[in-house]
Amino acid sequence: MRKKFFLATVIFITILSFGEKADAIERVDKNVIFINNGIISNYQTTSETVKEFLHENKINIGAEDYINKKMDAEIFDGINIEIGHPFKLKVLVDDQDRYFFVGFNDEIVDLIRILKNEYKKDFICEKNSGCKLRNCKDLKFYSREIKLIETEQDILFKTEFIDGNDMNAGEEQIIQDGINGEKIITEEIVIINGKEKSREIQAEKLIKEPVNKIIKRGTSKYKKVLNMVATAYTAGFESTGKRPGDRGYGITATGTKAKHGTVAVDPKVIPLGTKLYVEGYGNATALDTGGAIKNNTIDLFYDRLSDARKFGRRNITVYVLE
Repeated sequence: MRKKFFLATVIFITILSFGEKADAIERVDKNVIFINNGIISNYQTTSETVKEFLHENKINIGAEDYINKKMDAEIFDGINIEIGHPFKLKVLVDDQDRYFFVGFNDEIVDLIRILKNEYKKDFICEKNSGCKLRNCKDLKFYSREIKLIETEQDILFKTEFIDGNDMNAGEEQIIQDGINGEKIITEEIVIINGKEKSREIQAEKLIKEPVNKIIKRGTSKYKKVLNMVATAYTAGFESTGKRPGDRGYGITATGTKAKHGTVAVDPKVIPLGTKLYVEGYGNATALDTGGAIKNNTIDLFYDRLSDARKFGRRNITVYVLE
């Protein structure tokens, strides 16, 4: 009986001894690289989890603190545990100094979110939005607004020219007046820090089509172009010294009755009967002469004295038609 008791005791002591050795093997020291707000320290620990390690070393983690590992993460040799605390950051917001408490691991995009919530505006930053705030200096944020503005604008009509075979060269006739169209322009305006940065047309809506102006131009050929001095006259006393009822009143040198389109010329320069186009006057025929009409001078007939006086004396271009 005593032998059996002795044998049981030996076995129990042996098992206990092996258990202690096994426990000693499992609880070996492990190296931990611990980073607190950028300061690196090395720890030796037998802790099994991150939570145990923090408790063992009396390291407190606040609700707003950052930690790169979960509390139940297993501790292994060479593990890297980093924590960081919120900090006060000075930044420039629309050229004004502002201070914010931000998280250790917050990025620029996180502060933009804070600014947007406070100012009810979008913001942009000069630096990459993924940059960590703790690594950035001299940060500048600018409010960014996008406005859509609608304005009415005229669509200018175009001028279209067509040939007029029944008209003399140089002669023009308006066939159709031009009318401007209308459209609504939608522009996107980007405003940075209260100042317009860019403006871009996003859409155009047609309200009214423009109507082209159509001008017919004479295509009959001319054989000569003369630069002449033009005056104006009437059949009245002021121009001819004759009054209604006088012999030859209103009769030209060729015996025709003077009317608009009758011009007096020097026959040595322009033979009588020549068809002309006179700039600013229209189609004309050389049917008259006058004592003062010599060389490069032409006299244009008007029915009314006021029109003749208004014309006065000026330099014009005369086309001698074929």
